[in-house]
Amino acid sequence: MRAPDETTNPVPPALQRLRQFSGPPREFWPLFLETSLTLTGAARASLHMLSPTAGWQRFAVQSDASSPRSREWAWPEAAVLEAADSTGMTEASAIGSGSPAYAAFRVSAGDDGGNAVVALAFVQEPASAMIRPVLRILAEWPSQYLAIRQSATVREENGRLVTALDLGLLVQREEKFQSAGMALCNELAAALACDRVALGWLTEDQIIRLKTISQAEKFERKTDIVRRLELAMEEAIDEGRDVVFPGPDDPAPLREHAAYARESGAGNLCSLPLRIGEQTVGVLLVERREKAFEADDMRRLRLSCDQVTRRLNVLEEKDHWFGRRFVRWIQRETRTFLQPRRTGRKLAAIFGALFVLFLLVGRLPYRVEAPVALRSDQVAFVTAPFDGFVQDVAARVGDEVAVDGVLARFDTRELLLQQSSALANVNRHQQEAEKARASGDLAEMRIAQAQVDQAKASLEQTRYHLGRSDIRAPFASVVVEGDLRKKIGSPFRQGEVLFQMARLDALYVELEVAERDVHDILEAKTASIALASAPERDITVNIERVHPSVQSRQSGGVFLVRAKLPADAKTWWRPGMTGVGRIHAGWRNPLWIWTHRTFDWFRLHVF
Repeated sequence: MRAPDETTNPVPPALQRLRQFSGPPREFWPLFLETSLTLTGAARASLHMLSPTAGWQRFAVQSDASSPRSREWAWPEAAVLEAADSTGMTEASAIGSGSPAYAAFRVSAGDDGGNAVVALAFVQEPASAMIRPVLRILAEWPSQYLAIRQSATVREENGRLVTALDLGLLVQREEKFQSAGMALCNELAAALACDRVALGWLTEDQIIRLKTISQAEKFERKTDIVRRLELAMEEAIDEGRDVVFPGPDDPAPLREHAAYARESGAGNLCSLPLRIGEQTVGVLLVERREKAFEADDMRRLRLSCDQVTRRLNVLEEKDHWFGRRFVRWIQRETRTFLQPRRTGRKLAAIFGALFVLFLLVGRLPYRVEAPVALRSDQVAFVTAPFDGFVQDVAARVGDEVAVDGVLARFDTRELLLQQSSALANVNRHQQEAEKARASGDLAEMRIAQAQVDQAKASLEQTRYHLGRSDIRAPFASVVVEGDLRKKIGSPFRQGEVLFQMARLDALYVELEVAERDVHDILEAKTASIALASAPERDITVNIERVHPSVQSRQSGGVFLVRAKLPADAKTWWRPGMTGVGRIHAGWRNPLWIWTHRTFDWFRLHVF
């Protein structure tokens, strides 16, 4: 039901008072019950709320002064209140009979919107048609009052938030701690009508030092009043809470606040510790001479302090040079090191410190890396015994060959023809020599005999070549180079290399150590190598000697280091195999191992 139109039906003064009321609930309900008496003509009005444990309880009562006997009346029965409550209607829902007569209606009570019942007691039973419209109007006002009050609370909270945000933006623009603290104190003094606002900051010695005072850029730190102010701030830190002086419910006397108030003439003090997490970093102390600090002032101050504390702490840290900031960080971490907090960071710090200590004083085996190749002490080059053609190939690269093992065969057809021609020449010249002897021609005989010797020499040479037509291995070895399978039928000249043979029982290791590392391995005795064909296997070798001269390579100068293989030779080792070797050069500092090449480069190219 809508409220009466003010232009046609003026609002009763009692209802007008109720509509304009904006005070706290403890003052609203007596006024509401008094207005209900005025508008309904009831003799007594009472507010009842249902308790889960104690049943219906009375919270407010108003009686008409013209009906003194109303105080002697019995209170409404629970059935009347429950009938009004169970209907769910915000209007008259239960009207009793008898003396007194009761009318009950449900209203909204409390900031949480809880339901309550207002019971009106009448000397005579009122007319239902006349009383119900009035009760409907009355039932609407508590919910409207609560809505208005909630809206006012939201406006106040928004005002506090806006003040805190503006203050935070103002402090955020400052780049120095002193100017930021001055801005904070001045703005709070103006916003809350304070006589003085002071900011103190906690030093490394856990002592408060006054930093800024509102409207005072400079102040004398050694005066008694400043020392009293700092002691009051330290007292607030010891209390561990927001301190209001004077406070009626203080659990212990605030001696330092009282002493400062007497000396400064401030009637009311408020100290708020500034915290970052659980750590207190400073104190803000606010003074007023006349007006006490209310709950709204405390909320506004606390919200403003929480908004700017971290920024102030950052600026205070930045005001010191790097070394001082580092020392302060070490001091803070040292004080909290043994506390059960930040376990992960502490473990990381411990392991980091141990790692740095290991870098400085630890020892690691130092190994010089070098390319490796397997070599053989005895290498033979098998050449073509005469000019000819390859007829057959019996060995290829990688084959093991026994002593006098056939490697290849030359074509002997031309040699056989030469042998037949040489035999014919020998017979012919012998016959000529016999004829000359028979005829007594000594000169012709000698000439014929010389031709016989020449033919025999040619025959011996041909037979020698025939005997060497099979190319054989000079010793038990393996074919390192020479694949003639694609050259069958090709001509070869005498002395041209056909095969390169190497003995397997005379292998050694050759390491190419860079010139920059040779001074580290002069006293080395052992090395470990890993061949490319079997990188998972480490082979320990004994170093025999270092070649005294530098060998030129594309990557730079190298020294050749000869090492002896272990006695248990593997069948798969072959000359020419390559890999990587690591020469054991003793124990060195880890930091030196990881940085010496960089420093050597700088020494060589920069310094």
